[in-house]
Amino acid sequence: SLQERELVQYVHNVCSEFNHVNVATALHKLAKNASRHGRTLPSSTQEALSLLQHRASAVTAAFVPQGVCNVLWSLATLGVEPNPELRQRLDGRALELMDSYNSQNISNTVWAYATMGLRPPASFTEPLVTQAAKIIHTFKAQEVANTMWGLASLGLRPSNQLLAGVAARSTAVAGSFNAQNVANLLWAYGTLQMEPEEAVIAAMTSQAIHLSQEFKGQNISNTLWAFASMKRSPAKQLLDTLCSRIFVVVNDLKPQETSNILWSFATLDLKVDVHMDDKVVQALSDHAAHIMAQFNPQDIAISTWAFATLKRTPDWTFLDAMMGKAVAEGDRFKPQDISNLLWALATLGIEPSAPLTKVFAEQVALQQNDLSTQHLSNSLWALAQLGLDKAERAVMPPEQREPLDKLLSLLFKAVVSIPSNDLLPEQVAILAWSGAVLEVLDQTDLIPKIMEAVSLKVQSMDDSGL
Repeated sequence: SLQERELVQYVHNVCSEFNHVNVATALHKLAKNASRHGRTLPSSTQEALSLLQHRASAVTAAFVPQGVCNVLWSLATLGVEPNPELRQRLDGRALELMDSYNSQNISNTVWAYATMGLRPPASFTEPLVTQAAKIIHTFKAQEVANTMWGLASLGLRPSNQLLAGVAARSTAVAGSFNAQNVANLLWAYGTLQMEPEEAVIAAMTSQAIHLSQEFKGQNISNTLWAFASMKRSPAKQLLDTLCSRIFVVVNDLKPQETSNILWSFATLDLKVDVHMDDKVVQALSDHAAHIMAQFNPQDIAISTWAFATLKRTPDWTFLDAMMGKAVAEGDRFKPQDISNLLWALATLGIEPSAPLTKVFAEQVALQQNDLSTQHLSNSLWALAQLGLDKAERAVMPPEQREPLDKLLSLLFKAVVSIPSNDLLPEQVAILAWSGAVLEVLDQTDLIPKIMEAVSLKVQSMDDSGL
């Protein structure tokens, strides 16, 4: 825009004369403009940002709390990390001013660091959390939600004092929470693997039902994901309301939102025996097939795992699109994605296509050192469950048999290389059973490895394992 170009030119001309207020104001205006237009920053703007960061480092000592926060918020909104010198100076100035930080300063600071994916050192976060706990009674609804969301995003567990304050404050101002605030607060608890006090659940449930017509796809996804992560069933009225809302927003759901909702349904079905309406699942399946071109490997694996866990075989529109996209994304698959997708396909009774098997073999070869015992046992269980024994492999055309033989060889080679004591009793049983079903026990060192593992774990095996 003309206004942005003029500001950028002004920064280039006189940035060296800016005081702390000028620096913070210029950054804030650039960030506001970028957030409205949502585009890649032109090189001239990037150069202006570099100049502003350099100048901010020079005037940091003059910043008040709002100035420090505005700089951090602006950089986070622009998608730009502060350079090391500026970050060190801002952290130091924030610590000097921490006793003066108000609720907005704290929530914006935490939000900024989480958005940038930068985890501050404990020497910074501990005083910040202490100040937050001290003034939590002054927090607005959005500030409560953003602070908890930011801490959870950074993997920082709030202090007990702050948690107690958040519980009290969130229930007190629950009527001011909007849909995103509700979803973010619940998501934070789920991410931290903590179940909030019953009063918080009740307040957020009531507000979510009240605001259900305002829930967007991300709000629905985060709320369901939170309850599933807490292994707690949402109240029936809330679940019914969110499922009804899915029909309204389904065509706007992004890939991660779609896969997370499916994962949540499957996890709730598995862990707390909550069963989902077939029509909702079908709507999600149809939408997933429609936007499959946008799915990444994790979305593919999670969605297919969810259908298998729900014991709902998706139609071939989904399966064809999924297989094709999985092949196209093959070089981005991680061992967890591979093992999850193989497990899901085997549970659904669907054999992976030859191109998909080939891609998986290539990735397993490249990522041998990243294969865990769980990846190995799940993958081999899947191939054995599909009944791919020697006789079955012998009648396959070469383009199907050869990648499968390569995949099996790589997986069992990895089994031989891992310490036997690392295997859980049920994994030992699965590997022994898989080796027998797949008729590969003649591979070098495989029988001694399995026998060694059995001798170490047999006392801990249950009847099915034995």
